Amino acid sequence: MTIPSETGLRFLLGLAELTRPVISSGILAEQLGDEARALIDAGTLIPDGNRKTVLVIIGEMEVDLPVMRDRTGKLRCFHPDRGFLDVDPLQLGTFRLDTDRLPGVAASLLGMPASTKSMPLVPDHLWDLGQDYLTTRKFPIYLARRLGRPDIHDRIAEALGPRRARGPSLLLTTGAVPRHPALPPEYRAIAIADGLTPNGHGIQLDKAILRGVLLGGGVPADSGPLTHSADFDVVTVHGKEYRFRGQKQRDVVRQLIKAFQAGQPRCLTARVLEEAEYSDTVNTLAKAFSGRTDSKAIWTGPDIGLRAMVRKPPPVGCG
Repeated sequence: MTIPSETGLRFLLGLAELTRPVISSGILAEQLGDEARALIDAGTLIPDGNRKTVLVIIGEMEVDLPVMRDRTGKLRCFHPDRGFLDVDPLQLGTFRLDTDRLPGVAASLLGMPASTKSMPLVPDHLWDLGQDYLTTRKFPIYLARRLGRPDIHDRIAEALGPRRARGPSLLLTTGAVPRHPALPPEYRAIAIADGLTPNGHGIQLDKAILRGVLLGGGVPADSGPLTHSADFDVVTVHGKEYRFRGQKQRDVVRQLIKAFQAGQPRCLTARVLEEAEYSDTVNTLAKAFSGRTDSKAIWTGPDIGLRAMVRKPPPVGCG
């Protein structure tokens, strides 16, 4: 499954939230231009016949108005505020979102294998994408469409109930997550749009953000230069991801980041290493992270400056 551009993807997500995800060719061309062709060629948008109505704006709403031919053969519709309007024949061609393609798009954004097969749980609204590595182990992942609609929400919650796993499961949504979703407690929901990040080829779902949601960290309102997973095994600095497997290293990173976020100017190196339960022979950060060169960027980078918080006596506590 080819991943759409960010513009194309956000358009599809918005379309997916409609009761009947159909759009006229005229509006499609107006909103997406040449990018519409890529969605049509990929089969994500499929022809849906010719309309006998046309979408127009009345106030702040899109309304279907019937199309008729006048005595000269021209296509027209009657707008209650503007009178008779000419209708471009291209506006009567329509395309429909093939919702069965949505699970493939979500799996591609996750980097899951092309052979991944989804399972529909609520027709047209909920799919089981299988499992994927979001930490060192796999977690169940689901995709929901129109979760914010009360009737759809209830059907999705009912379908997820019997599938509750021992640990947390991730629920991706095409639209915004309701303020208080009534889902089984194991399910952590995030809108796809809130988890996107650019990569070298386009866009993808940022697994560091997904881990934060899955493990209780939530979606940062303003990620700023630095974000981290709930257990500090993954730290993202200006979009670059660093992984820490060892518990002691994660403890050091946790202390530095907590101090950084709390506005504490400096930490005592010896105290940081002691709390992380390093032996007396490990008395510098270089020794604590020996064998790794990538992690140094976290506290030597000019935009983060975590290194400035680590000093030798006199001590100034970690806060």
